[in-house]
Parts: sequence; C-alpha cells; structure tokens
Amino acid sequence: MVTALQKSIAATSLGGTVMEKLYAISAAGLRRVTLTDSELLLDELSPANLAELLRELGISVSMFRVHGLFGPSAGGSKLVLERVQRKFELMGTLGASVMQVSVPREQAEDDRRAATASQLAILADLARDHDYRVAIDVSDAAPDFPTLRRAANIIRLANRNNLGLVVSNFEFLVSDSTLDDIAQLPPQSIYMALLTDVRTIGDKVSRASRQLRCFPGQGVLDLSSFIVRVLESGYDGPFVLDVPNDDLRASPARLTAMDAMRSLRYVEEQVWRAGKKSAPSISEDIGLAPTPECTKIEFIEFAVSGAEQLRMEGWLGALGFTQAGRHRSKAVTLYRQGEVAIILNAGSDTFAHYYHHLHGLSVCALGIKVDDVQSMLNRADRFAYKRYKERTGPHEYQMPAVRAPDGSLFHLLDDRYDPALDFEMTGVAATLPAEIVRVDHIVRAVPPGQIDSWILFYRALLGLESDEPVDFDDLHGTVRSRAAHDRSNRVRLPLTSSGSDRTVVARSLSAFAGAGVSQIAFATEDVFVTVENLRRAGIPFLRIPAGYYDEIRDERGVPPELVDRMRALDVLYDADSAGGRFLHAYTEMFESRLFFEIVQRTGGYQRYGETNSPVRMAAQAAPRTASGAFAAQQAAIR
Repeated sequence: MVTALQKSIAATSLGGTVMEKLYAISAAGLRRVTLTDSELLLDELSPANLAELLRELGISVSMFRVHGLFGPSAGGSKLVLERVQRKFELMGTLGASVMQVSVPREQAEDDRRAATASQLAILADLARDHDYRVAIDVSDAAPDFPTLRRAANIIRLANRNNLGLVVSNFEFLVSDSTLDDIAQLPPQSIYMALLTDVRTIGDKVSRASRQLRCFPGQGVLDLSSFIVRVLESGYDGPFVLDVPNDDLRASPARLTAMDAMRSLRYVEEQVWRAGKKSAPSISEDIGLAPTPECTKIEFIEFAVSGAEQLRMEGWLGALGFTQAGRHRSKAVTLYRQGEVAIILNAGSDTFAHYYHHLHGLSVCALGIKVDDVQSMLNRADRFAYKRYKERTGPHEYQMPAVRAPDGSLFHLLDDRYDPALDFEMTGVAATLPAEIVRVDHIVRAVPPGQIDSWILFYRALLGLESDEPVDFDDLHGTVRSRAAHDRSNRVRLPLTSSGSDRTVVARSLSAFAGAGVSQIAFATEDVFVTVENLRRAGIPFLRIPAGYYDEIRDERGVPPELVDRMRALDVLYDADSAGGRFLHAYTEMFESRLFFEIVQRTGGYQRYGETNSPVRMAAQAAPRTASGAFAAQQAAIR
C-alpha cells in the first residue's frame, strides 16, 4: 500500500543550473522532478550526462514539458510534428515517460477543437511507439473559460488511451473550471497533478500572477479538497510543486528545495487532518506528529556584549523592568515586568556569544511555552528543522530549541519551566507595580523573498495561523507585512520585508546583517498613563506629525478630547468595523536596530495598527537629535 503522497517538483520552481537544482532536490529528499525542454537547451549538461546524474542521485523524471509544439499557421496554430521525434529521443535518454503539451486557448475553442484533437491523436500514436503518454493542458486560462472541460472534450474526441490531462489546482482559481469537473473526467485520464498556492486571493490573481504564487502552506488556499478529488478519480501518480515564482528562483536552490519538501509534507498532513485519510494515497504511516499549542511568549533573549549591555540595561530600567535574577553559571541576567521576561546574555562559549559575532546586539532567541515539547520536537524532525541543545549545568532546566530560518532559536518550554532553576532570583520584580503587563507582538524584519519561508515555519512547526499580506508605503519604497498568531492570539509574530534598500526595514536588515527582531510591542492596560510615566523616566518616544491628528479628527471622527490626549503623548489610533480600538505609541530606535511599542487593545481588536505604519515610518525617517538627561547618560556609555 502507498503510505504517503508521491512528491515531485518542477525544476523551474528553483533557481540555478540544472545540476544545482538536482543536487538541491536530492539533498531535500525528493526523488522525482519535472523537467522542461527549454531549460535543458540553456544548460551545459548533455542529455547523456544529465541522465547519468539523475541515476546517480536516484531521481526519476515524472514528466517532461515540451514548449512550442503548436506553431502559427493560416488557421491559427498547428502541431509541429517535425520536432516531436527529437523530443521523444530526449525523453528516452532521460527516462521520462510522460510528455506535457500545452494547447493554446484558441485551439480549444469549439470551432477548432476537432482539428486539435486530430493533431493530438497523431502525436499520441507516435508516442505509443515509444510506450509514452501525452498529457495536455490548455494555456491562457480566463475566468470565463472552462479550461478543464475543454481539455477533457479534446481527449474524448482524440480517443487515444495514452492521451490524458494535466490538472492544476491553480486552474480552478483562474478559470471557470470547478472541482466537480474532476468527477466528470474520463476514467484514468489524469496523468499529472500540479500544486501551487497564492499569497492572496483577489482581482490580481491571474495565470500570469507569478509573484503571487508560493508553495502550499505559505499561502491562503486549501489544497486538501483538490487533492482528494484527484485521488478519488483513480490517480496514483505524484503531486508536482509547480511554482514559477521569481523570489524562489532568486533564492539558494537548496533552501528552496527544503521548503518544497516541507510544503509537500504539510499538505499531506492537512489532507489527513481534514478527515480525508480514506484517500487511497494517505495512511497513518506517514509519521504525523500532533500539533501542540503555543500558549505564551515566555521570554525574549538578547545577545549583548560590553557597553551595549549597559545601554540596554539603561533602556530596560527606564521602561520599568527590574533585574530579577542572575544566572548561576553564565553571564546572563534576567529582567522582568508583569508577565514579560527579558534575558540579556553576555556569556562566552554560548549560542548567544556566537550569534552576537554574526549580528551584533540582537534578539537571538525566544522562549515559547507549548503544551507538548516532545511533539514539537517530533514535528521539527518531520519538517527537517534542526534541533539545538544548549550546554547546561547540573540541575538546570533542560531547554531544547529549534533553529528558525534565520538561525536564531525558538526554545520550547513546558509547564515545568521555572527561571529559578537557572537563576538566583532577587524577588524585586514581584514587589513593583507593572505598567507593562505582557508581550503583545514581536516583529521580525526578513530579507526580500523570505516571508514565505517563515510562514511555513510558523505553520508547519508551531501550528500558527497566518493573515493575508499587507503592503504599505515607506518614504523610500514599499514594505510588505504578514502576521502569524496562535488561535487565542497570545503569540503574535508579524513579519516585514522590503525590496528597497532605503526603507526602515532595510536599515534594520543592514544593522543586523540579516533577519532580526526589529520591533517589540508591550501591552498595557492604559496607554496614556504608561507612556506618560515612561516619558518621565526618559524613554524617547517617536514624534508624530501634527497633521496626523487633524486627519483622524476630521476624517475618521475621533472625538476631539481623545485626539488632544493622543497629540500630547504622540499616541496613534486605529479601529476596526466591530468597534475594537487600538491605541499605541512607538519609542525612538535603540542602537539603530529595533524599537519598542506600547499598545492598548479594547473591544476585541486583533490587528496591528497597520494603517499607521506609513506615519510611523515617515517619522522614523526624519532626522532626530536626542536630548535630556537619559540621552546624555546613554551617550556616556561608550
């Protein structure tokens, strides 16, 4: 019995030479690939050498795509049979048995369908001589065009038992085809099934929407229904990732191939969890690990060194944090306020020490409380995310971790976690009133094209849900944001990225020499009281342009008395359609690396105040001159 989905990937989903792609595919554990004649024409490998490499790596060619078999003619397009024999010879060398041919849309119209079927019948007869099959799809799908039904009618007319169809879930998004059409197909007529996802659904989605496509699990589509319909039709072949996205092609092939494998395993799991385990190709033997619940951000750990540690301690003190403990065996200090714990790690021969060498002062790890640590570690193994175990002393809490896509750590904690196991606690923090009560969200800036990898990490490993991406304007370019969160919204982890090298996000990436936490938002019960107290302690808050307050009073109907309070403390405002409200204020940048945010949510508001992001980024771009006793004290620590 087949115990899992058969998995394949189109080589065009990866960047690099054919050799680089195949090595990456093999390293990721994939054993099937779809190749295209056009990419082979541009490669140095001869067909014989390519075939030898495929055998060496244990990779089979699940399908061979041929372009240009339909050429222009007086009546529209015509199959160029003169090229077919050369393609068959190439398929024989590579060990491929299925040829994909795209039929131009005009050739699938009613008045040309019979002629197209006749030409494809000739092609199928020639393929039969080599024991090959021919799979067709109709290109240039449109919302008013039932692509799958037209293609099925063509193969019915051709009436050849080695002529079938390529089906793609993407076609059901951009054409007039429906999943019910699959049940109406001729028996055993699906020769290949393609999978893709999209980051958002809307008017922008079309067949040409390359940049909206992504791997399954990184977007918004539910692919399980499509997969089950295909399996129920009797299909027993591979599911091919077909994602012609320029971001993927620009990324290192090995990283992309690993995400491809993770994506296919994620889809496999979703089919099972959706109650489709009776599908012929899915069984319990695929090694599913339960998805634990993430319940809390337990701590935020900074890698620090020297004078920057003293400056960070100054900021934490002004923010209201107090030193709560010192590590028993390492140069690590714990600060607390409310439910928030921040760790400053200046230890030598630690993960933080080496992370600091690469990235400077930065968040090197997060402590996430989960309800089942072992299940989370099993999931890390299944999805090929690397485990990490820090050296610990006697009687210290064993804190397993998983490496995130940027190399930082996510420590996995259970209910037994107690900082007193590792720290000599002072007890001071518990006696002081808390202005800040909990971590609201943590924003990570990532390089262009990497948001999708993080979304897959958050979904596949941590079981988080994700929102659709949001784009907003910086003074120097567009910034994209996408948030992930648990079902109860206790763990919120937005991501930001920008293709421009001058935006606020890009400057953070430059400071960190890669991805890094660029924003930490703390929740409070009264934003006005908290911000006023923090200002008095010397925390510099971002100055918001006066025009912003005039706009929200005049255009959004915010009461004048509330606007006046906000203006006095540089607090910003957002609201949702259900009456939820979000009040928030930003600090100035710390060390040109990250900033803090103080937020107050009321009425069930669940977003992040994205409508104010352009205002915030414009204010951050403006030149600032620090002043006051706190600024002077910080400047003296060098």
